[in-house]
Amino acid sequence: MDKRVGRRIYSGRVFYICILILNMNISVIGTGNVGRTVVKELIDLDIAMHIDIQDPAPEIDAIKQDLRHATSFAKLVTISWNEFMLNEADYIFICAAEQATTIGDRLAKAEGHVNMVYKLFENYKAKENARLIVVTNPVDVITYHAWKASGLNQNRVIGTGTYLESLRFEYYLSQLFDTPINKISGMLLGEHGNSAVTAHSKITIDNVAGDEAKVEEAAVLAINAPYKIRTAGEYTKYAISKCAVGIFKAIYFKQERTLPAGLILNANNCSLLACEPICFSSAVRFSNGEFSQGDLSDCTASEIEKLKAGARILEEHTLAYNNK
Repeated sequence: MDKRVGRRIYSGRVFYICILILNMNISVIGTGNVGRTVVKELIDLDIAMHIDIQDPAPEIDAIKQDLRHATSFAKLVTISWNEFMLNEADYIFICAAEQATTIGDRLAKAEGHVNMVYKLFENYKAKENARLIVVTNPVDVITYHAWKASGLNQNRVIGTGTYLESLRFEYYLSQLFDTPINKISGMLLGEHGNSAVTAHSKITIDNVAGDEAKVEEAAVLAINAPYKIRTAGEYTKYAISKCAVGIFKAIYFKQERTLPAGLILNANNCSLLACEPICFSSAVRFSNGEFSQGDLSDCTASEIEKLKAGARILEEHTLAYNNK
């Protein structure tokens, strides 16, 4: 059946049953600044999908209507609200925030969001090959507990991790080295936050000699960028939404690429960092719709020591909630 015909004929629950048959199903949890921007980015892809948005807040009726109106430009996308379609979802984006996460205090604000993910997945029965993409801060802690709560395999759960810091890092490298950004690549690894580590072996600046002082300045600017955004009375939403949907695109379109993102550490990386299997960012390889963890042993000795320090902090905050 043609998807567009289905939109005209069906209504109510029958319509949603039709959607389940015809489309890829996506659940987006939360429609704050980030959640609604993720939905907008997904709509812009204009591929056949049904998006169910879970957010009980009554004041978001206007957002609901605005997003539904946006689907008029993307004829292959439909939206429902609070249909609780997690069990039918091919992809789940966790973007919700029970409480504001103050910059610099992400880890201390974890408890409300940890409780939220365990409640969310209480009766979850995963669809085959379902994928979970986590954005909610503190993203490393929440990715770990979303993995635990959902029961999904490690290779089905991924957090945005240090992808956002790395995009910012590349932007500042471009500015400081006066080089087009498409001629630059760079990564920050480890924890999403103040302890992110510059991976010097991952930096490429086309036709420009490396200047360590400028590289470190770019890293500091990238890590401190959220403070500048907050001083303007805003929260980051555009760049982080690009990261979340970028991960989705790498999986869905079976792209061959490497991105910094958060996965549950495998045995080799746990041994290297002397930590439990927490969520930590490495250079994640995407290929044929799957993703695999990068080997952190290719970092320098000094970088590994910094990663170990970040892992110890993150481990303490992550495992504190293991009795949930």
